[in-house]
Amino acid sequence: MFDGMETGLHLLIQPNGTKTFRLKIQIDGKDRRITLGSFPDMSLAEARVEAAKIKKQVKQGIDPTVPVVVNTFEMVAHKFIEWKEQVLRAEATIRKYKECLKNDLLPSIGNKDIANIHTAEIVPLLERINQRSNSLAIKNQELVGMIIKYAVQRGYRPPYTQLDLSGLIPRKPRTPKLIPKDIAATFKRIDEYPEIVMRYAMKLQFYGFLRSSETMGAQWSEIDFKKAEWHVPKERMKMRRPHVVPLVKQAIELLKELKKITSETPYLFPSLHNEKAMCGDALSKAFRSLNLIIVPHGCRTAAGTWMRNNRYAPHLVESQLSHVEKNEVAAAYQNEPHLIYLEERHAMMQAWADYLFSKVIER
Repeated sequence: MFDGMETGLHLLIQPNGTKTFRLKIQIDGKDRRITLGSFPDMSLAEARVEAAKIKKQVKQGIDPTVPVVVNTFEMVAHKFIEWKEQVLRAEATIRKYKECLKNDLLPSIGNKDIANIHTAEIVPLLERINQRSNSLAIKNQELVGMIIKYAVQRGYRPPYTQLDLSGLIPRKPRTPKLIPKDIAATFKRIDEYPEIVMRYAMKLQFYGFLRSSETMGAQWSEIDFKKAEWHVPKERMKMRRPHVVPLVKQAIELLKELKKITSETPYLFPSLHNEKAMCGDALSKAFRSLNLIIVPHGCRTAAGTWMRNNRYAPHLVESQLSHVEKNEVAAAYQNEPHLIYLEERHAMMQAWADYLFSKVIER
């Protein structure tokens, strides 16, 4: 039974009485019959609307019988993570990306078509996260921007549709830098922390002033007690270059005591929840729990400032901070930059540790 108003629309009546709306239409020169719905669940008016919609798609060159593939934010985000794991290979960074996705982004926009995500719907999401944590909101803001950019580059979004998210969440003022007069008070208060292994981690952060994830991921295989050196492989360093931390006398004593506690694991600071090392955030939380005026990264700032103020050569300070050599010629000359100036760096590090210890004794 064909409809007199919509060409090709008809009602098919089966011998058992079942009635189905169908549309007869040509697609790529071939006659096709498309089922629209059952009567009376679908009314004649609804069938006409659906038939008109399908005809419009065919005119636009779209085959309505081919399922439409929706590239959701979640699907593209997982592809982005897989790509980052290949090109970045920084476990701590990848872990933070995954936490942002799991805890905040996927529950809110995971099932949305990434081609139709706009800044207006990202703003309230980031503002809600910002109420909990400013730094976390900024990380999510950066991650969304990177995923959208990846989607444009890979064809999941139309060209020139990257989102401008910069400045949506104002960054709160950073924690004040640790100045020399505050070092004694800060270093001394570490002994107030109740858990001994974390106490050792906090002190080692001052003695070695690596980035927090680099400190907490330390393995016993990296420690050379004979040479008094800590060899950090490039895979664990932010700059993807191996690094050596000369171990001062105080650090050696600390590590010997720590070894009595954690030597049965590969890690100096093993997690209580799995077989991996504690994450860098655990160190940050420990600093915050004592209401210290700095975060772990501030130890790097404090050490670098003290060394420069005490007229240590810039190349020694920068080398110990594992900063990239700006002079490309010099960098090329230094085939193994982590191994140069070790004797001088050891003396500089020992002077820094002695300064810390002397200020504590004075108090």
